[in-house]
Amino acid sequence: MTTEKLRRPTLKDVAVLAGVDASLVSRVVNKDSGFSIPDSTRNRVLAAVAAVGYRPSAAARSLRTQKLATLGLIVPDLTNPVYAPIVAGVQLAATSAGYALILASDTEAPSRVGTHTIVRMLAEDRVDGLLVASGTVTSDLLDMLADVGKPVVLVNRGLPNIPSITVDDEAGARLATRYLIRRGHQRIMHLAGPLGVDTTDRRLAGYHSAVHEAPSVIAGRTVHALGWGAAEGYAAGRDLLGSLSQGTAVFVANVTLAIGFYRAAHEAGLAIPGDISVIALHDYDLAAMIVPSLTTVAMPLKELGEAAVKQLLGILDSAPPEDLMVRTKPVLVERNSVS
Repeated sequence: MTTEKLRRPTLKDVAVLAGVDASLVSRVVNKDSGFSIPDSTRNRVLAAVAAVGYRPSAAARSLRTQKLATLGLIVPDLTNPVYAPIVAGVQLAATSAGYALILASDTEAPSRVGTHTIVRMLAEDRVDGLLVASGTVTSDLLDMLADVGKPVVLVNRGLPNIPSITVDDEAGARLATRYLIRRGHQRIMHLAGPLGVDTTDRRLAGYHSAVHEAPSVIAGRTVHALGWGAAEGYAAGRDLLGSLSQGTAVFVANVTLAIGFYRAAHEAGLAIPGDISVIALHDYDLAAMIVPSLTTVAMPLKELGEAAVKQLLGILDSAPPEDLMVRTKPVLVERNSVS
């Protein structure tokens, strides 16, 4: 590859192609609101920008705007595939807006080093804002974030005085439970997420709402997992299936928990779906590969990540912080785990 091919296109390249001064190009690409030129000239400049592949320098923009063009994202577990579409949505929206992304997890003590690093970078003005996609964010972390005074948006989690963006977990849980009811199940159990998390509460509310709609249906036992991973799903599944009053079906709060439940059911000698039907919230590729393939309710997680970035950037641009919800409806994905 030649040096010419590696050279980054400059304002001067755009100016030469458009037949204008480089300072005019700068004001156009930086959307200078106090600068007025004919639409024909502006369109010629923008066409030249596209033709040469010019992209504004993040470093130069930081000097002009006092922003670093860097966002932080905290997820509870980098190995949990449920968070992959959220991260993908955040990455896409951040990159499209010209921002870099720093990612950290907040699961166990060793990985909290990454979380504290992002918080420190916020405090040292090295990150513009933070997205927290952790359903188990700790009070000490929230205290640190409050002390920093930089914009923070919670992703699918609601807490007082912190702006958030969520999906309609209650609608997703209601859709999943209604599907079990339509298939003729009369006693439906729930393997729920951790206690004290509003995401768990919203899914529990959707489950109870669907059960209460059907007079002949009984809400079976609910067991709360200690976390959102497969190991926690296995432990909670053993507890749930150890009950004397088992149901014929279970709604599981997320697909990773359901994978752990599969193992618990296998060890209990129960066939899925012959002895017990299973449906879970969220969807990803592995749900179609396990045996039997897992019926799920897909939630708009990529859209959630994109919306979170837009909300955070809006706050950075002085928009009032508020709690928002992604209105894309959940989608039932029928497979083979429900009889």
